[in-house]
Amino acid sequence: MAEKKLKKLRPYKGLHAPPPKQKRDFDKKLFENLCFVQCTVKEMEFILSTDSRILDSWCQRTYKQNFNDAYDKFSSGGKASLRRSQFRLANKNASMGIWLGKQYLGQEEVKKHEVVITDEDQIVQPDIIEKLRLE
Repeated sequence: MAEKKLKKLRPYKGLHAPPPKQKRDFDKKLFENLCFVQCTVKEMEFILSTDSRILDSWCQRTYKQNFNDAYDKFSSGGKASLRRSQFRLANKNASMGIWLGKQYLGQEEVKKHEVVITDEDQIVQPDIIEKLRLE
């Protein structure tokens, strides 16, 4: 039985070339608003019916920067808006004021410890007892 030689496949040329892939285009305002409200990449992919590679190439063409840089640029306004709302709410809500103080001012609740020292403790661990007294 004679073996058949397999024909080597060549890339398309001339009339039989596949049509070029069309570049996807998105609504700039929609993209910027999705960034503004802090949408995740997965949410954007779902809403825009695309994937992250196509979004990145679109951002390169549209904004002359990659997706991460464009996202950071347009999400900053949303973060500032959220922060403004939190500060307004802090005027009416004490717990929000406390939370903001902890987040932005490094404030924390004072923790009190009560130490009871007996005579037995002094015999067994005098150096630890002395440290506790100094605190």
